Amino acid sequence: MCGRVIQKSRPGELSLAIVEGLEERDNRWSNVPPRYNGAPSQDLWIIRRNPTTGERPLDLLRWGLVPHFCVERPKPPPINAAAETLLTKTIPPEERPFFAEAYRRRRCIMPIDGFFEWTAVKGEKVKQPFAIAMKDGSPFGLGALWEN
Repeated sequence: MCGRVIQKSRPGELSLAIVEGLEERDNRWSNVPPRYNGAPSQDLWIIRRNPTTGERPLDLLRWGLVPHFCVERPKPPPINAAAETLLTKTIPPEERPFFAEAYRRRRCIMPIDGFFEWTAVKGEKVKQPFAIAMKDGSPFGLGALWEN
């Protein structure tokens, strides 16, 4: 589960390499800088599919899921959903399946150039980050969930 991503390619290049027929609705792309260390709570590019029209726009969404039923914002909002607990994990005080509704109805793709993982270093208190990307440098997509 990654905690940082790289979105350095132009958004159009990132998304068009992953999804054909992407809707180019506007030209916001030039106003957003590349992210070499995209972190939770930042706005990142996401490809969503409108269930009614079938459109696939590229949108900026904040990383960190807060389900629509939450009365209070979880601190911090979850940034990753594990496949093994996707439909069952609950978070107090709601005690409802946290990711289940988004998984059923609001899946998306996060186009990225790479991501970071950390590994423990023997005898050290800090962990060593390392980047993971495609060997040829091409963009790829991570499965994601979104909420209103």
